[in-house]
Amino acid sequence: MTASDESNNSVEVTLGNLTIAIPEFVFKATVFDANSQGLTANLSLYQNNSLFGEYYSNNGSFSIDLEPGVYDLILSAKKSKVTFESIDVETENNKTTWFDQVNSITGFLVTYAIKSDYPQADSTTFSYSGVNYQSENALALYACQNWNMTEQACHAVWEKIDSTQNKTLDTFTTLVNVEAYSIKQLPYCGDGKCLIDENYVNCPADCNPPEPIKRRRSTGRTGGPILYPPQPKNETNETRIKCYQCVGNARVGKLFDECPDDWSEEEISCWNKSEPDRDEEPPIKSNWNPQSGSEIASNSFDLIFELNEHGHCKWSLFDIGYDDMVNNCNEGEIITCPITGLSNGYTDVFIACVDSEGNRDVRQTNTLLIFKYDEPQNIKPITGLATMYTPIPVALGLIAIVTAVASAYLALTELNGKKEELSE
Repeated sequence: MTASDESNNSVEVTLGNLTIAIPEFVFKATVFDANSQGLTANLSLYQNNSLFGEYYSNNGSFSIDLEPGVYDLILSAKKSKVTFESIDVETENNKTTWFDQVNSITGFLVTYAIKSDYPQADSTTFSYSGVNYQSENALALYACQNWNMTEQACHAVWEKIDSTQNKTLDTFTTLVNVEAYSIKQLPYCGDGKCLIDENYVNCPADCNPPEPIKRRRSTGRTGGPILYPPQPKNETNETRIKCYQCVGNARVGKLFDECPDDWSEEEISCWNKSEPDRDEEPPIKSNWNPQSGSEIASNSFDLIFELNEHGHCKWSLFDIGYDDMVNNCNEGEIITCPITGLSNGYTDVFIACVDSEGNRDVRQTNTLLIFKYDEPQNIKPITGLATMYTPIPVALGLIAIVTAVASAYLALTELNGKKEELSE
């Protein structure tokens, strides 16, 4: 038995004594480059999640005898691979897919472009094997929504997209469906640039160690602040920044670790000038009244001192910072702190201040002062010759008087006795 299709193609199939002719179907696919020239390519067909066949073409033309049905197609060319799932080979027959690879897009290591007549791709994979990257851990995949295949140019903004990196195979795979993808080297520790999220602790290869912190701590014994650690004489103000936005010779706007690429030369004309000395320290305290080490007549008194700038201060009997103190002084440049609670003997008093820019004393920078307070001696009563409590000095005086009177009485009695004996 013989049967033919509309093109009179037929194949004979024998079932026992019965021979049936089944129509023969030829699936065709084409792979071109950006100039519509045939490319060396590979085609894999899957059916029901099983590999049906793998095919190779040195000119991008495929003709495969198939039974009609639904297949998954994987096309590979120019280090790119695109997957189209659930393709009806009869409906989607004789379609073309274009592949391109560009190495001249500014800011990217390599760019891949894929355009196809098939329905939307389900996944796309790109290889970066052989690409001259610096840090594999800092690679990312970007996409262009409007790519001109002929011009090899993106007419939109490159945007970073979600992707899966396979460092064993050197590939990126994405489910985002656009026409162009680029692999970008992101900043990384070791690239010679100290970026906004890097510092000497997490990236010493790129960032310089911080300048020593000047800590003021007045001991109260010398009457003046001491710098910790000691600073060298004639210290110069080093450049602390890499880029400051400028208008003319005036700095404006935000402080940057590196100049953005889209700034003009005028905007960054003063980037390499030394940064002006910024106030980064809490207010300086001076002119204490009473001075540290003074003897205080009462366990509460007003401590008055001056600040070199407008600020607010607090006090405490404990060695803590401004934020942890609860006893307030006034705000201004002349400060009065109502100190209370001094103990008998020597008491430590700690002063911490903050300026209008938020620079505040911490525990290591607060000011320590020491004051001496002697409690008045309590006079204790005694009992004795008097019926009421009498101070000790008075009681002793009374005792002396009584003793003298008694002695005089005894002496007089003795004298009278002797007179009586003489008269006899």
